[in-house]
Amino acid sequence: MKTIEIEKYKPCSEAVEFRKKFNSFKEAWEQCTRGDWMLWLAYKLEINNRILTLAKAMCAKTILHLIKDQRGIDAINTSTKYGKGKATQKELDEAAYKAQCAVDEIIHVPVDIRIYAATCIAAYCVNIDNNNTNSVTIANQVASCIGYNKISAKKENQLKTANICREILTDAVFEKLNIK
Repeated sequence: MKTIEIEKYKPCSEAVEFRKKFNSFKEAWEQCTRGDWMLWLAYKLEINNRILTLAKAMCAKTILHLIKDQRGIDAINTSTKYGKGKATQKELDEAAYKAQCAVDEIIHVPVDIRIYAATCIAAYCVNIDNNNTNSVTIANQVASCIGYNKISAKKENQLKTANICREILTDAVFEKLNIK
């Protein structure tokens, strides 16, 4: 069995099996349809927080229309600005705090689970202190709740987030893995 570059980061077995289908990491990255896996790896590779936050924010925007609390919307917008170097760490921290307050308030009242999940995504996308790929995982789940064909909607959102991650993270990930 060949050793692959991602195994040392202890990915899920499904990701390892996916990687083994390809001759190179580059080929696997280009074919990956899971933004959550890509964000997870970027976190493990210690990609710059601004780049990682931008990727998470852009993935979270795939279900921005479900967020009903302005604090959640502001969190995603601030994350995007932070990722582009147009917001400070302090502004990001404030947005994270407000988004988390929105989540804490929603949890105690009857609300559509999609709205709760979307608000959680806003809070997660500004949280740069952990490997929280939950924003993408939850976005994929929420997309499946919305879609007529749940499996199709989830897969569609997974691909959408993977394309976002490919666009934002590829250079940084390849640099960390010394891939040309």
